[in-house]
Amino acid sequence: MIIAIALATAGTAALPAVGGGAALAASGTAAAGSTAAASAPVTCRQAVGVARNRVPNARVVEVEREREDGRRVCVVELVRGNREYEVYVSRRTGEVVKFGWELRDWS
Repeated sequence: MIIAIALATAGTAALPAVGGGAALAASGTAAAGSTAAASAPVTCRQAVGVARNRVPNARVVEVEREREDGRRVCVVELVRGNREYEVYVSRRTGEVVKFGWELRDWS
């Protein structure tokens, strides 16, 4: 299943800071000695922050949830200059699991 989230150019500035899931840790449902935040999945909104750290000053053009090699990931597509980047962020760990770019011909 693929869910695409289209982001307008101006709309990306309204995204909250990474770590918006901190309220989940305060739910009080975790067993003693474990943290709810450690088991909470990474949201695609948080994945956008990870991708922007990897490709600074780029414009986010698309975000999708996918499976890559059996892993749940958020694929963040960004554009900077004449390059289009794809950053695959693990929804379990928040780490970049795949990264690539290609030159774009804008003509």
